[in-house]
Amino acid sequence: MLNVSEAQDLAAIGETTAFVCPGRKCMEVDLVPGSAGGLRVRVRAPDPEDRYVPSADRLLSSVARVAGRRAVGIILTGMGDDGVQGARDIVEHGGIVVAESEATAVVYGMPGSAVRAGVVSQSLPLGEMANFIANLGG
Repeated sequence: MLNVSEAQDLAAIGETTAFVCPGRKCMEVDLVPGSAGGLRVRVRAPDPEDRYVPSADRLLSSVARVAGRRAVGIILTGMGDDGVQGARDIVEHGGIVVAESEATAVVYGMPGSAVRAGVVSQSLPLGEMANFIANLGG
């Protein structure tokens, strides 16, 4: 079972947790100090350079920093090009990025921008995303 909740600053990230970013805030992921690779979510006020709030770029870039080649970014339907720089960071750190296909995206802005930027390794219809994620663990 997946436990979904609004993100709280410093909340631990686990295999069965999913967080929704609070309104008018941004999320990042970082390492729990002194842990053996434990991760936590950070809820932050937007920075002046954040073009979008919440910022997919900011979240994905933080994932790239802490997860490196283990990072997986998934970009679903949305307007604009938010997520492209964060996806680029994931790829530069050796991770992979998957985008929702144009066939199922309600708004192809975000996934389309990532595809055009050349940072997407695979485009999948929304209905195939769950299986893709489930198969990541081997």
